[in-house]
Amino acid sequence: MRAVNGIAITTGRPGLQISVLEGHPEFLVRELRSRRIEIVVGRLAFAEGDRDLDKEMLYDEQMAVIARRGHPLHDQRRLSLRGLRGQSWILPPPDTAFYRQLAQSFEMAGVDVPPHSVRTLSTPVTLGLVARTDAIAVVPRSILTLGSASSEVQALRVKLPQATGPVGFVRLTEASASPAMLAFMDCCRTVVADILADWDHKKA
Repeated sequence: MRAVNGIAITTGRPGLQISVLEGHPEFLVRELRSRRIEIVVGRLAFAEGDRDLDKEMLYDEQMAVIARRGHPLHDQRRLSLRGLRGQSWILPPPDTAFYRQLAQSFEMAGVDVPPHSVRTLSTPVTLGLVARTDAIAVVPRSILTLGSASSEVQALRVKLPQATGPVGFVRLTEASASPAMLAFMDCCRTVVADILADWDHKKA
């Protein structure tokens, strides 16, 4: 599986630097509007209705409930959100689009959002805690496809109602794209094509 190759993008472009900033989508859009960053790659739900933003959907992200490898829950073939409510959960902060999406999934399943003592939007923190404790969490399924996360955590056999959401680019409508930006976007599209092909292969 390929990752976005920042080194390849900078080849032939002396002086070009690529900076990656992580944060809540709402924070990143503020940075975008302040022109401190050029593009946001993430969930598009938070940008609905904003006419000053140009959006391009890359794919519809699937979600997965994960637990550490060897967790007793992996031995259970029939799992439901209601049955998992008593587990120790790690969830995103309530003021984020990701939390609102999950809350809607729980509501559709007829279950209240489970009590949780840890709130974080950090993928490394979530994966680290899940891998080393009995806590469970919801993450984008692409995280299990890219990188080494699948060596420590594994998706549980439980479905989240409507647990998908569009992921893509968000840019200022009036901003022009440099050749380097266009190269970055093309590289992202290639990686997404790899992810979707991997998912289709596993479904077959």
